[in-house]
Amino acid sequence: MTVGTSNLVIFVIAIILVVGIIALILNKTFFKQLVIKYRGRTEEIARQDAATPQGATDYFNNAIREKETLYGDAERSYVEIAGKLDESEKEQYHLKKELMNIDKSINDCLDANDENGARQYAMKKITVQQKIDTLKDTIEEFKKAKDQQDEIRKAVKQELDELKEEKERTVYQMEADQQIIQLHEG
Repeated sequence: MTVGTSNLVIFVIAIILVVGIIALILNKTFFKQLVIKYRGRTEEIARQDAATPQGATDYFNNAIREKETLYGDAERSYVEIAGKLDESEKEQYHLKKELMNIDKSINDCLDANDENGARQYAMKKITVQQKIDTLKDTIEEFKKAKDQQDEIRKAVKQELDELKEEKERTVYQMEADQQIIQLHEG
């Protein structure tokens, strides 16, 4: 093979690799399957290593990391829902203020015998009142969602705390057992 031919072969192989990597990235389901297989093997190895204090620590640390990720997701969702609830309540407050101003404008128009002006404000009042009614329903839904998300967040936090305590107890017990075994062997 000549130098030009070997460069061409290397170039073709590089292009095939790049296309393969791009295809792997774009094909999310296949990529997820690979990740699941990799995680499964990692967890299996961790379970086998969990017979030692260091292995148990690694195993618990992985489980704790997963719970912390779950807790972070639950916390973000809770904050997002609480923010939307707060925005909706503020919007409802401003619409109620606007409704009071419209009522005042209607009364002013009626006092001035301006029926057309009063009619226009009445139409505006209907629109604002419908917005307020819609917001009432939305706020109720946000309150329910916030309460549900708060329960989920607290449950995951409790599970995370329990897992940390279990790690502490288990690793301590395993270290003590290992020292006793070493004492009897020595």
